[in-house]
Amino acid sequence: MFSAILLTHYQGKYPDTDPDLFEILGHIQDMTSDKVHEQSWDEWDSPALRLIIQTLKTILYEIYVQPKEKKERYKIIRQLREKVSQKKR
Repeated sequence: MFSAILLTHYQGKYPDTDPDLFEILGHIQDMTSDKVHEQSWDEWDSPALRLIIQTLKTILYEIYVQPKEKKERYKIIRQLREKVSQKKR
């Protein structure tokens, strides 16, 4: 229950991130709970592990890297625009 509430919170906080990514993270508990309690880690040595890793990498990239890159691109555009405006004067 807690994880569903937490995932809903992050979906609302980061609306530009694909909701499917958060849904995949929500299924981690489903993929691991039984295996952890049974001391069997077969599920972690599979495409499921790659799915979890790639999903986390994508979410983190979209939350922490893309906004900074976007900010830098707009900064460069503003600077170039100022130079063009100054030349016209």
